Amino acid sequence: DKVSAVGEKVSSLGDTMTSTVTAGIVAGATASVKAWQEVDEAIDDVIKRTGASGKNLEEYEDIIDSIATTVPTDFMTIAQAVGQTNTRFDVTGDTLEELSTAFIKFAELNGTDVVSSIDTVSSMMKAWGLDTNKTVDVLNLLNGVGQQTGASVNTLADLMQNNALFFKEFNLDVAQTATFLGSLEKNGIDASVGVTALRTTMTKAQDEGVSLSKVLMKYQWMVQNAGISEADKLARAQELFGGKAYAQIYNAISEGNLSFTNISGSMSDFRWSVERTFDATLDPIDEFTTAMND
Repeated sequence: DKVSAVGEKVSSLGDTMTSTVTAGIVAGATASVKAWQEVDEAIDDVIKRTGASGKNLEEYEDIIDSIATTVPTDFMTIAQAVGQTNTRFDVTGDTLEELSTAFIKFAELNGTDVVSSIDTVSSMMKAWGLDTNKTVDVLNLLNGVGQQTGASVNTLADLMQNNALFFKEFNLDVAQTATFLGSLEKNGIDASVGVTALRTTMTKAQDEGVSLSKVLMKYQWMVQNAGISEADKLARAQELFGGKAYAQIYNAISEGNLSFTNISGSMSDFRWSVERTFDATLDPIDEFTTAMND
C-alpha cells in the first residue's frame, strides 16, 4: 500500500513537471535564443558598416556592451550608432563611445533615425570645417535651437550644410546661423523659403554693388522708421525678398522678432542641452530596459 501511494505521488509530480517546469525551460530557452539573435544581429551590423574583425571587432563589442547597460535603447540602434559614427568620423575608443552615445540620445529626443542624424550632422560639420571635437557641441546647438523655436533639427542641419558658403559670406558662424534659421521658423517663416528669399536679396545687393549685410540693415532701418508708409515698406520687402516670404519677413522685423543687425548665438548658450534633456526623460521603465540589456 505504501509503495502504491508513493508511486501515485511520483506520477502526479511527473505530470506537473511536464506541464509547468518543462514549459518554463522551453520558454527560457526561447527567450535566450531571441536575446542572442538580437545581440548577434547588432554585431553583424557593425561588421557590415566597418568591416571590423579580430581585436577591432572586440573593441566595438565592448563599446556596444557599455552603452547598452547605461542607455535605455535596443542593441541594433547602438550598433548602427557605433558603426556609422566610426565610418563618418573615423574615431575609436572612448571618443567613439562618447559620440555614439550622444547621437543615440540626440536621435531619441528629436524622433529621428540615428543613422540619418549621424550622416546629416557629419556632412554639415564638414561644410563648416568643424573638427570632430565639436560634434557634441553641435548636437547641443541643434537640439537647443529646436527646443527654443520648434524647428526640425534635420531641416536646420540640411540648410546649414547646403548654405554654408552663403552664411559665411553673411559673416555668420555656425551658432549664429542655427539661431537665425530657428528664429525664422519661430516667426512662421519656413526656413528654406527664408534662405531662398535672402539669396534673392544677395543677388540684388551684388547688382547694386553693396554687401548683403548693408542692404538688410538699411531695410531694417526703413521698417523701423515711422516716417515711411507701410505700403512703401511692403513694396521694398517684396522687391528685396521675392514673392513668397516678404510679408512675413516684414512683419517679423516690424514686431521686433527678427533682426539683421544683432544676430546672436553661441555654442555655450546650449551646453549640456542633449544630456540634461535626455536625463530628464528617464523613468523606472528605462532602468528596466538597461537591466534587461545587461
